[in-house]
Amino acid sequence: MFTFTPLAFNKVSDLLQYATMRIENPIDQSSKFEFNATEYPTGSVFTVDFYIKDVTDMYSWQIYISWNISIINFTQGWFPDNHIFKAAEEDGAILIGAIQFIEESQGMGYVKAGMVTMHLGNDPPYYPVNVTGKGLLCKMNFTIMATPPEGEYFQTNIVVIKETPGSAPGSLDSCVFLYPSEEKIEIKAEPAQVRITSASAEIPHPIQDIAVETVELSKTKIYVGENLTITINFKNYGNSIETFNFTLKIGDIELVRDDLTLGAGESDRFKYVWDVPKDMSLGTYQLEVYVEPLEFETEIANNTYKTEITIERILTSFEYALWLISLWFSTSLGTLLIIYAVLVALVLLVPAVFRKLKHLQATR
Repeated sequence: MFTFTPLAFNKVSDLLQYATMRIENPIDQSSKFEFNATEYPTGSVFTVDFYIKDVTDMYSWQIYISWNISIINFTQGWFPDNHIFKAAEEDGAILIGAIQFIEESQGMGYVKAGMVTMHLGNDPPYYPVNVTGKGLLCKMNFTIMATPPEGEYFQTNIVVIKETPGSAPGSLDSCVFLYPSEEKIEIKAEPAQVRITSASAEIPHPIQDIAVETVELSKTKIYVGENLTITINFKNYGNSIETFNFTLKIGDIELVRDDLTLGAGESDRFKYVWDVPKDMSLGTYQLEVYVEPLEFETEIANNTYKTEITIERILTSFEYALWLISLWFSTSLGTLLIIYAVLVALVLLVPAVFRKLKHLQATR
């Protein structure tokens, strides 16, 4: 369900870390498209729906999708009458949108789709929309391009990509915009799996293997009150699309419990920013990322990634001075100075002690 915002709207939205999108089969609302080559020969056309989920104050979106052009190819795309900005248009907003095939590169096809909703009475001149649950962005038709040999199958994924070929590293090409900001908000989307099987093909036994490839830390030594950026890189080494659960912990503190979906052979990253509590105990902690094993997963050694971080606190000027003194005295030169000081003290004190003793004896 979606709602449109009144024209008097003038609120600054709290920006999300990312927006969630879903690619669906309109027949069963799943993210899988299974076709038997006998019923769906080469040239058959099927429809794919693209949804956005639970987003507030969105006035624009754009996505880039890719797929294997030797298996399927883009035919056409359109904005149906029930797309998310339709009610805004009926209320006087101006819509600017397009869906177009942009290129083929190294066996992959790419389509760009997007729309912006505008109203000159607003400042800035956009017309934000709220989506509760899921809202339809657009529809696309694809054509089946090949029939697999007997006993075999073809498989590809329809994927929303962050960066298109030729984009500068770090570009964010699939994104939404939230009123009134012009900052790009990343879109995360589960890939859709398309599989075409011959009449006698046997669906392969699922190979399930989700790995935590690496964990990148903005720093390994951090002070209380600061923040730590944690980037987790996952990869699906299996042969099918998988949704898996994972946790991120530091010591006994569970920071994240979430899920992610990856197509076969695909990688993705998850980024989390942790604000270290000011009352956090100092010391060295184990950071652990753990992926819950899937039903048929046997290689589970790569489901866990562990590393260490050290939490300290910033010293006061007095504490810092004492630390420098203790550090200096811990060196060999500092040790010699201590010995020298003791000897000097003895040289000064011993004669004084003897004089005192003689004085006491003389007064008896």
